Amino acid sequence: MDINCKFTNCTERANWECTCQGNPKFCKFHIELHQSKAHCYFKPFDPLVIIIAKIKTMQNALTLLESESIGLANFMTIEISSNLRNIISHSKEKKNQIKLLILNNQNEEAQSIVTWANNLIFAYKNHDEFKLYLKNFLHIDKGFSTQTETFKNEIEKPEFIKKSNLKSYSQSYKTLHDSENMKYFEAYSRISTLEEELCKIKFLCQEKENIIQNYEAEKLLTIKQNDETYARIKELTNSINCLDKSQKNIQEMQIEIEKYESDKQKLLEKTNNRIKELENCLDKSQKNIQEMQIEIEKYESDKQKLEKYLKKANENISRLENELDKFENVSQEKQEEIIKTENKVLTMQELLELSYVKIKKLEEELECQNIFNKKNNEHKNYENYMIDEEKYLYQDNKRIEILEKNLVIKGKIIEEFEEKIRELEDKLKDSEESLEKANVNTKVLGDELKNLQQKLNSFQINEREDIEKDIKMQYIKKFRSMNETQKVDFLVQENYINFEKDLVKKNRYIHEINISSDVKYIFICKNKADCIRY
Repeated sequence: MDINCKFTNCTERANWECTCQGNPKFCKFHIELHQSKAHCYFKPFDPLVIIIAKIKTMQNALTLLESESIGLANFMTIEISSNLRNIISHSKEKKNQIKLLILNNQNEEAQSIVTWANNLIFAYKNHDEFKLYLKNFLHIDKGFSTQTETFKNEIEKPEFIKKSNLKSYSQSYKTLHDSENMKYFEAYSRISTLEEELCKIKFLCQEKENIIQNYEAEKLLTIKQNDETYARIKELTNSINCLDKSQKNIQEMQIEIEKYESDKQKLLEKTNNRIKELENCLDKSQKNIQEMQIEIEKYESDKQKLEKYLKKANENISRLENELDKFENVSQEKQEEIIKTENKVLTMQELLELSYVKIKKLEEELECQNIFNKKNNEHKNYENYMIDEEKYLYQDNKRIEILEKNLVIKGKIIEEFEEKIRELEDKLKDSEESLEKANVNTKVLGDELKNLQQKLNSFQINEREDIEKDIKMQYIKKFRSMNETQKVDFLVQENYINFEKDLVKKNRYIHEINISSDVKYIFICKNKADCIRY
């Protein structure tokens, strides 16, 4: 039996069987790959793997229980911490209240708060109920049913004690209620007096605001004037900078002109030297040309003579050839004459060769003449270039004269600008002094405004807190006066988190619904035992 994985090149043991044809067997890694591609089902066939899977499935129920219990514990800790914060904040408020009452010589009211606190402390002392409630709520032992019965009996005992203590509590609450009513009437009268003071403060604030607005308008005018002066100064500084730049440019131009004049003098010296050299070359070349012309004339005369000789020789040769054709059997004398004529022809050929040599020399001299002509053309071009340079120099001199005139004009403008800047500086000093005075006045007014605003803010905060407390109390009274069905509908309308999803839609039984004093939290009691109030 093959125990290894069916996947190629895999040597691991096969523990899982697929539902495909042939029931192929794979290891854990390759069965997951196969299942993702084929979208089939697989199951373990190894008994050890089956046992491990059973153990894991069984243990999952307990892990779920653990996670739920952890979640419950977290929820309870959050609720306990929130209630603790509320108690601490409430105690701080009461402490401040006691402080104010003692300062106002209201010792009886302060003592009533102390008695109320002492009664609450005695009520909180019975911690056994809370422990039993926790054991009932988070218990997983087998003796769960017996402990719940004992828990119920233990809870019912203190209820009898509570009923006997109700009368004493009701009397203390009546006294508290009367004292609170008195406080309410006193607070109401105090609020009316504070409202009158507030109206007066508002009237004063409006007067101060009008003064500040007038002052701010004056301040804005002074700031605008200062901005205009600053802008004018900036323009003047920019123009001065431009003048400085123009002066620098003029200095640079003068330096460039001096350089140009020095370069021009050097160029003139070089050109004069070059012209002298060219004149010397011209004289030499003219002499050579004259000599060449004489030689050319000689050559032409020799050429004419040679041409005549050639014509005569050609005539003699043709004549002799005719005679040779006629007389083939000529005597030796005639042959000698022929030899003589041949010698004459040879001499004529030598003369022709000499004439060709002279012609070559003349051609070389002609090439030299062409080179000389080119040099003459270059000299003419250079003369034209020098004429253009003189024109540019004349234009530059004119520009320099214009720049010098502009410099004189700009110097006058700079003097005018300097006078204006002095005037503006004097004005600036005056405006700065006025600004300093205005800033001192604004600081004084600002401090007064801050004090008024602080008083207003403190009064508004106290008013808001009182209004919020009244709203919360009305909200709590309204909620407590409702039935359970009305409470459920109200909470669904108010969209409390997960209320409709967890309880209403799942049709779970609700024994009682309570709300916290800060209207942030809802306490839902599924059983009668859950409805213990601390």
